[in-house]
Amino acid sequence: MNTRSIFPTQDSFHNHSFLSFVNCYENDADISKPVKAFIPCRYPNTFLSTEITNTEIVDYDNLLKAVDTMNAKEVDKWIKMTKKNIQTPHKLQSLVTLFGCVLIYFVIFGMMNGCLSILKPLLSTIHGDFKADTIVFPYLILSFLLISATNKIFEKLNIDTYLAVLLGSFYYTIGLIVFSLLTYNYYANVIAMVFMGLGASMLLLPTTKTVNTWFDKHICLAQSMLWLGANAGTLIMPYTLKSLIFNFNLKIASNYLVLLCSFLFFIAGFCCVDNFDYLIREKLSKRQSYLNKNKQKNSTSKKVNQISFALMILTTTIIENLNSCFRINIVYLFMSYGINFFSVNDYYASMNCSGIFGALIVGILADIGFEINLLQSIFLLLTGLTNILIWVPGFHGTSLKMKIAVVLQGFLFSGVCTSNSLGINLKIRNNNFYQKFSLLCMIQSLGCLPLFEILQMQSNKSNKYYFICMSALLISTSLLSFTTYALRKIRRKEVKVEQKTSQNIYTL
Repeated sequence: MNTRSIFPTQDSFHNHSFLSFVNCYENDADISKPVKAFIPCRYPNTFLSTEITNTEIVDYDNLLKAVDTMNAKEVDKWIKMTKKNIQTPHKLQSLVTLFGCVLIYFVIFGMMNGCLSILKPLLSTIHGDFKADTIVFPYLILSFLLISATNKIFEKLNIDTYLAVLLGSFYYTIGLIVFSLLTYNYYANVIAMVFMGLGASMLLLPTTKTVNTWFDKHICLAQSMLWLGANAGTLIMPYTLKSLIFNFNLKIASNYLVLLCSFLFFIAGFCCVDNFDYLIREKLSKRQSYLNKNKQKNSTSKKVNQISFALMILTTTIIENLNSCFRINIVYLFMSYGINFFSVNDYYASMNCSGIFGALIVGILADIGFEINLLQSIFLLLTGLTNILIWVPGFHGTSLKMKIAVVLQGFLFSGVCTSNSLGINLKIRNNNFYQKFSLLCMIQSLGCLPLFEILQMQSNKSNKYYFICMSALLISTSLLSFTTYALRKIRRKEVKVEQKTSQNIYTL
């Protein structure tokens, strides 16, 4: 008879009972003595320590809650036990979960950055420009604004990733169904986008977090796969929608879109689960840090982290909104240069194909140790210079110049967004991820309207002013990102000095 890990591999990809057997011996060398284990009592969220001779069932939901009430001694014991019984995440299950998360990003950003660019000109033709913007904005804003609220609800109700994906997929599909049934009704379109935004807000945070729980060594490459899926969706979904519109009409095309998205969500629902080994270890570490007063950071470190996080918020707000604004208006921009609505496919496909490579290359560079903030600042600077050198002078019917522009733009914008996502995950992954990620998304959504209005005012003048304004924002953001990189370098040097000082004092 051998001692088991307290966190055995799940029996299935979506087993949310989280019940398993546990042996917690007082002395690993003597397994013949009675064992001690945590067993659930009749009072909720409470565990009793008792002498038993047989293994007992442990409810992992309650175990996660019980961490918040543990004292320092109990936390230390459980941390030691998890280190002894640490398991390598099941490779197949981690890849399956990643695949499910990629499908979710494929649908959400395929609709956001792809299909909306096709729908917006059509909706403008049906309802007018102002109403078309009113239809599109709820999806863009609510997808990020409601993340904080849905996260709070999930935490209170103890909803895991598997159930969150089911709920988010349900609301998102409801929105698609409403749009497909009442395609030409303005108010129905607005309601549909509200439901889709609500569904997206339920899906984005859990999928990002669950990838973090399954990957450690190659976390950058895994997170870049999400954006690779987003770029693939931006390439495939609008092309599919446009082909259906060309062969049928908008209403029939939207019906097929419902079938496609619901099918992909159905598959993702069977794939996405949390790694509870990681979640419990993470919660124990947080509890230990909270109880250990001597490990609190000094005031200088806190100020540096606060400034760095504020810069991250500002950078993220500008990057994500500029990317969304550019991609949604790209069909308008193509048409303003004399390209027919149904002839945009080749240029649009070129841009999104290069975007896939941009996400992949950034993931590989970050995975081998390239500093992510430095990488981000370089991509931002290159994107701003590309706008100035290629887009600002205008094309004047030169197709080769336009092809070069869209390929570079797709590659660079994808690299910028991927590096931004990786920077967020690496910085706040083990430091109140849910709360900080929710705050980032909320501020990003609130900054959407002002930035869109600024760019819209410039585009009303000419494309030249539009891209000059965008380039100025990108280059300014590059400086912000580089400042974040510099702050992190300074803080690392301070940490090394503190470690050397503490070692010298210990030696003395």
